[in-house]
Amino acid sequence: MDFSPFPSATVLAEPKRLYKLDFMEQCDARLRKMMVREVAKTVWTHQLNESTCGMKPGKFDELLVYEVWIKRKANIFDILRHFQRRVPHHLLLLVRYKDECHLTTAVKDPMVEGKDVAVVRDTVHGEWMPFGKQPVPFAPKAANLDELHAHIFDVLSDTPEVVRLSPERLSEIKVEIDEIKVELSRLQNLFRNTFNRSRRLELRHRILQLNQQCEALYDTLEENEQ
Repeated sequence: MDFSPFPSATVLAEPKRLYKLDFMEQCDARLRKMMVREVAKTVWTHQLNESTCGMKPGKFDELLVYEVWIKRKANIFDILRHFQRRVPHHLLLLVRYKDECHLTTAVKDPMVEGKDVAVVRDTVHGEWMPFGKQPVPFAPKAANLDELHAHIFDVLSDTPEVVRLSPERLSEIKVEIDEIKVELSRLQNLFRNTFNRSRRLELRHRILQLNQQCEALYDTLEENEQ
């Protein structure tokens, strides 16, 4: 892949294929099945940081570029959002299908202590277009990686693809939230009445996972209500 505006030093000498299992932590069963069904492969291709492009760090110390190859032209916005939550850097995703592609990125907060997911604040998805025609100005005068990422976000926002989930999917999400709340209540009661240390640690970890899943679903609802 060649993002010509990016310095050649930012291209990985050997693009690294990323395994789906690495992204399936903190994933519910629905999203895991979607990844298997829709994603062919994910490849890390670029690494932008102070040593590769001279950009000083901001709230994140790197901007990474991943290619996400999909098996069909389908709505995988939930998967892309999950990638953003799992990667603790600015992340530009190039979604590819045959000879077409589209770019997406997100504004997010760094991971906080005790959580291994970032909080996604806003996302933007460019239009599908022939590969090689995607607009990604490098903005070499950006003061740091935050400014560079903001510039890319603004460029993609100029030609956005309207991303809204269907009413059916929003209804499904509300049902999922209710189901998670029921399971959380059950596990919290079980935790209060369990005294085995290893079992309590197991329950605490599962409760944390469900809380994070619920938070992500609430974020998705909020994004679609704006």
